[in-house]
Amino acid sequence: MTKVRIDEAGLPMRLRHVKVTADGTLLAQQDRATQHFRFRWRDVEFVARYRHDTEGARVRIAADLGPLPYAAEQPQAFADLKAIVDAMREDIGPLVHVTRDRRIVVGGRELLDPPMTADRLMATLATFLLKVDPYLPLLKQYRAAG
Repeated sequence: MTKVRIDEAGLPMRLRHVKVTADGTLLAQQDRATQHFRFRWRDVEFVARYRHDTEGARVRIAADLGPLPYAAEQPQAFADLKAIVDAMREDIGPLVHVTRDRRIVVGGRELLDPPMTADRLMATLATFLLKVDPYLPLLKQYRAAG
């Protein structure tokens, strides 16, 4: 890896070419098309995958909010969670779904306009989180009760 100074590299820096070390030094790194990272928002762990290739830059964001209870075991919790998921889908689109193994997943794919910068990535993540934020407390409440 090669150490770089921001004033020499110019701004905006392309996110995929930079690594920050433990002491805060920025390092130029080999071109990697995909980067993975995790973060927590409102006590929910999200995973994200940033990819930049010939098709452009995009980030895929997802959080597993736990299982959808079986209707026979917990009929009220099932009905309430299903109503929340249905309301979310109606309000914000396909950012929530139930997987084949009955897990509630919140997530989506967001395209990023060039040039790709860390600020643009953070703004995209924040916009996504603000869309799903009103529903997270409800989903967590029923997940904890289940």
